[in-house]
Amino acid sequence: MKKKKGHSPLWYYVVGGIMGYSKIRGHNVKFRISDEVKNLKPPFVGIANHQGYYDWAYAARAFFPMRFRFVVSRYQFLNPKTGKLLEKLNSIPKSQFTSDASAVKEIIRTIKRGENVFIFPSGRLSLFGEDDKPVEGTYELLKKLGVPVVMVHLDGSYRTAPRYNTEVKKGRVVVTAYVLFTPEELKNLPEEEAKKRLYSAFCHDDFNSENVCEFKSPDIAKGLDDLLYMCPDCKANYTVKVMPGQKLMCKDCGFSVQMDNYFKFTALSGNASPKTITEWSHIIKAEEKKRILSDPDFTLREKMDVLEHIKEDEQLTKTGECEISLSRDGIKIEGTKKDGRFSRHYTLKEYPAMHIFDKIYLLVPDNEAVICVSPANAKIATRWAVVSETLSSLLL
Repeated sequence: MKKKKGHSPLWYYVVGGIMGYSKIRGHNVKFRISDEVKNLKPPFVGIANHQGYYDWAYAARAFFPMRFRFVVSRYQFLNPKTGKLLEKLNSIPKSQFTSDASAVKEIIRTIKRGENVFIFPSGRLSLFGEDDKPVEGTYELLKKLGVPVVMVHLDGSYRTAPRYNTEVKKGRVVVTAYVLFTPEELKNLPEEEAKKRLYSAFCHDDFNSENVCEFKSPDIAKGLDDLLYMCPDCKANYTVKVMPGQKLMCKDCGFSVQMDNYFKFTALSGNASPKTITEWSHIIKAEEKKRILSDPDFTLREKMDVLEHIKEDEQLTKTGECEISLSRDGIKIEGTKKDGRFSRHYTLKEYPAMHIFDKIYLLVPDNEAVICVSPANAKIATRWAVVSETLSSLLL
């Protein structure tokens, strides 16, 4: 395969080395790299749980100066600024939550050329700080590649820059890298045993881990009500508010908790008692599941803005409006954008989850591109992401 113009090892060393180091310099990162990994020769595959915005930098620094081709969301290539940089870094674009034959072929070609590939198998950043298992087809791809697989376990990444407020909170990030599979194990291990090992390595709860430490922040709870959109006590939507003193309170029923700098909740009033963000998220997901199962016509419907990149910068600009619905029938969108009116319908099988980006944006596929839509606020965006995933888990 002919190398595209602009690809240069120098770009990787600048971004993965200098820029990567500068991005995480104050994060108190502890690297634990096994001797087996240190002695590996290309090609091999790196995989990691995907907790935070700086995961690429942690991974790049863990192996530096060794280079990888990172598999990156196709949306990032559509962003004029990041797209150019990703092309120079020779990254591999992939559509999220759906099969992407072109990405798989490029990964295979890369390994055959003797180069390394790095994949975040969840396909997206963790919404609540918890990873359960990689997307379907991950093990099959690793087995087909037939090269060593290195697991990079990230602990503390979510707490450092959580989805609800990405301002860096200094605590500690532990990056552990070890060989998860040798080529011989991929070839000979029974599939059930191999998948169990993969899923076990991948599972992580950033609020219930061995990396227990304080994270320093002037207001660690700021923006948390955008993520925890449902009261865990009365189950009302959009009623939880962040209050002074790192407290969260439901304006309907009075339920309240206080969060400390270890990301732990202390109950103040009410009957529910989630101890962590993860436990609160489990209550939200269970309630959304209950609502879906009790109503065969369950549907979310909203009017949203349509946004596109129309200038040579990374800002999204409103170019239209749409009405979007989410139900057992999938995702339906009708509206206007820069090129005029449009209509799309994706079944849950075609696109099993909606990706939330920068708290307020939802991404849905549009052939080789994506459509970016934005509801009135981040709480609504979070609910749509949760419900889309819940629908898929129930029906697929």
